[in-house]
Amino acid sequence: MKYIHVKDKQSAEFFDKCAKEDPTIVKYYADWCGHCTNLKPEWDKACAPLKKSTKNFNIAEANEKAIPYINSYKKVPGYPSILYLEKGDKKDMYSGEHNAESLKTWMDAKIGASFRGEQGGGMKKMINTDNKSCKSRNMTCCCPYMPLDPLGRYAATSKLHTLKYKGNKYNLWTCCTHCAEHMQMMAKVQPNKFKKTFIAKMTPTSLHLKHKDTGKVVQIAVKHKRKTTTKKKVKKRRSNKKTKRRKTGKK
Repeated sequence: MKYIHVKDKQSAEFFDKCAKEDPTIVKYYADWCGHCTNLKPEWDKACAPLKKSTKNFNIAEANEKAIPYINSYKKVPGYPSILYLEKGDKKDMYSGEHNAESLKTWMDAKIGASFRGEQGGGMKKMINTDNKSCKSRNMTCCCPYMPLDPLGRYAATSKLHTLKYKGNKYNLWTCCTHCAEHMQMMAKVQPNKFKKTFIAKMTPTSLHLKHKDTGKVVQIAVKHKRKTTTKKKVKKRRSNKKTKRRKTGKK
């Protein structure tokens, strides 16, 4: 991981070289911009854990004065602007809130995606943040919603919820209540989108859930057993009631 400060022609050339080679998240800012000043402490908090990563990617801060020297994508609508680049070209632009938590979630998603590819390839072993295989604990160890961390690991699950989908109930394991609420809301309001985003396979007894970003199956949600009353049981209950009435003399 490289952290690059782009302030002049020389640093701009180095930035271009690195951006061509590895995935890059860059913040374009201006010294006179008040929003940029307010963003800086939140940006620093979000970037701090990423600096410990051994993966090949770049985090950069580009001053407006150095933009004329940059050959990578630099058409920004204003300051501050945060872009995700691959091979120097724009792939996405951050549009979330200017706080460390939102920034880090977005960064983790982008950097994690760069190491698995858009279709979820490139990972030899699917593990979670507890370094356990997603196949362990009967396929309930990895959260289908939370973005991967910078090391390409899925979020470890800790909470069991009930997922309601098309009249049935399933056991859903997530890393937090927030993820479960988002999945449940989509399942209720946009069932077709939920199916496309999360369901890899449906069986009579379970849903094979895939991760929303990688498309890899990370969990098997077991269907709740319905309490069914058979005709024989109903008849037996009625027969028992009649027998009791006869013994007590009631009609």
